[in-house]
Amino acid sequence: MRILSTILLLVFLLMTCSEPEEKGLWSMLRDQDEGVTYRAIQFTDENNGWIVGDNGTVQHSGDGGETWQKQNLSVSSNLWDITFVSNNLGWVCGANGTLLKTQDGGGTWNEILVGDTLDGIYVSIAFIDENIGWLSNNNGSILRTTDGGVSWVMKKKFSSAGSMISAIDEYSACILHGKLYRTLDGGENWDSVATSIPRDYIHTDMFFSDKNNGVITMTKIGGDHVESSPVEMTHDAGNTWQLSEYFNELGFNCVYFIDDQIGWIAGYNAIYKTSDGGSNWTEDDTHDIDFVGARDMYFINDNRGWIVGWNGQVLTYKNK
Repeated sequence: MRILSTILLLVFLLMTCSEPEEKGLWSMLRDQDEGVTYRAIQFTDENNGWIVGDNGTVQHSGDGGETWQKQNLSVSSNLWDITFVSNNLGWVCGANGTLLKTQDGGGTWNEILVGDTLDGIYVSIAFIDENIGWLSNNNGSILRTTDGGVSWVMKKKFSSAGSMISAIDEYSACILHGKLYRTLDGGENWDSVATSIPRDYIHTDMFFSDKNNGVITMTKIGGDHVESSPVEMTHDAGNTWQLSEYFNELGFNCVYFIDDQIGWIAGYNAIYKTSDGGSNWTEDDTHDIDFVGARDMYFINDNRGWIVGWNGQVLTYKNK
């Protein structure tokens, strides 16, 4: 009787003990795609998503990333970025002055001639709605459209290299070009602030969830030892920056936040999540996945997200 009572007590204790916090689960949706380098991914809902890469490659998934179908484009240039504002309306950009627009989810793509460059690379594009978007190229131009890409106006010109763009609202945007450049009036006026990038690191990605809260990721390009954190954050529109907690990683390639508190960063073999705006990070479990490295990521909410690797691997995150 005493043994039975002990067993029942143990069962009761196990049932009433608080369960550990459940981590989001990452799984591999597809393995690498040989011969093509991929650079960007975006989903518009739990089913519809796109990835872009070299040789004019645009692939679409209608089942959350389980299967992918190549879409037909009129160009074979290497593609660098993609932005969709609905299941039907989107744009891609890339080398040789390539800029394409679709209004039917990628069934057909129409080329847009910007006129700024014919041989350069459009490296970053961001639309906030069907009309207002931003575009940068490797010749240093920052362009803005208010008519869905029909016409573009140069809003800033750097001497060289491409810039990362974070479009925040109708008039506000941040440009990362060594320093952080900010506009609140659609690019008519800009100010700039320095970031706190450590020695031997370069910027790799930027994300602003609103005008004040932003995160920049970095990767190490020199030295044999990780000496600093490859993540810097601002909570006052870039006026001041703080390096995040120390990571035993060489760096991260991409960042995505769903609000000012919850976000993810990913690098060569690791993914981390924060729930407090970047003050603390927890490594997500990817140890059972033969994961080469992240190039870009996208989340539609705190329960569902995706990562594309340089080699075409696609991972998905499901928290529920």
